Amino acid sequence: MSKIQVLSKNEKNFYIELNSGLFIISTEKIGNEEISSIIQKKGKKIPFIMFVGNKILPEIESYNSIHIFPTKKRVIEIRYRLKNENNVYRIVIRTNAFIEFYPVYVGYVTNIKSELSSLSMEFKKKFDLVIFERDLNRLDVLQLKISFTKAKLVIAGEQASNLNEVEWDNYRITDIASKLGTEILSKNLVYSARYYLRNLDFKKMYELPFHFYIKKEEIEIVITFLELMIKNEQNKQELKNVNFDLKILKFFYEFIFNLNDKNFSKLEELITEEIERIFKIESLLFRDKNKIKAMLEKFLDVIRHYKKEYLKKGSIPKMEEIQYWQIETLLELKFQKL
Repeated sequence: MSKIQVLSKNEKNFYIELNSGLFIISTEKIGNEEISSIIQKKGKKIPFIMFVGNKILPEIESYNSIHIFPTKKRVIEIRYRLKNENNVYRIVIRTNAFIEFYPVYVGYVTNIKSELSSLSMEFKKKFDLVIFERDLNRLDVLQLKISFTKAKLVIAGEQASNLNEVEWDNYRITDIASKLGTEILSKNLVYSARYYLRNLDFKKMYELPFHFYIKKEEIEIVITFLELMIKNEQNKQELKNVNFDLKILKFFYEFIFNLNDKNFSKLEELITEEIERIFKIESLLFRDKNKIKAMLEKFLDVIRHYKKEYLKKGSIPKMEEIQYWQIETLLELKFQKL
């Protein structure tokens, strides 16, 4: 059961479920079990905002928490200043609810490298708006784009009526690589993945797990990239042409994610059920078995690579060794049936 946070304002209780990003208001006290069900059915969405940079000074008492803001004509206004400036800047959030007060989650990050890594990918997906200081370098801005995949990114210092949304053509990883050199790609899996995906270089994408020690949150980011490309909201023809290849690649990284997480039951489910589901949906199970064979071979290669890397650090615990063997055997049997 999700944890419910209760805040009070003007004799009203705000019941907030941070995991789902939803809330309800009530004048009565309600038990946790009942309130969780009500929130899921009738809850309204909480706006999530993140300030990035120590030159931004939000006019709130505390950060990285829920704040209750007054509304006027269904509008929430959040103010902030910039160091060494007298101007006061506003963030305007429009709501669809006629209520006197509205909860907003306000985050604040001053060090991108150390603080962003402490936030889970799922939590970062909740953010609607990220305001960052003007003098962040291109790599830091790119990291924000990578981290907050669903948020609108805005440069601090513009009034709400004239928000200067970032021109992303100025922050493309292909441009950065050409200016700073491709050695940047050899040091960062996320940058590498973004670069290769932009070029639709699937061969390189399959090679990445063998060249990096991959962290769980990095795999989540790569999977998010792939989800966005598969969704293809801009309806790009080049992505339509490789839609199925992107789905297979996403499946490959989901396999690695669960292997990294040592979630052997999920790995078994992926092999025994998900593979056939994907190929049946695409009507390719009986038309093109070479693709599924190639993917199974890649899975086997990855498992053997993980075992090899594991052995470099010492012996594999007996139970894990058996589980690795079981997954390997399942893959081999699946391969033989094709």
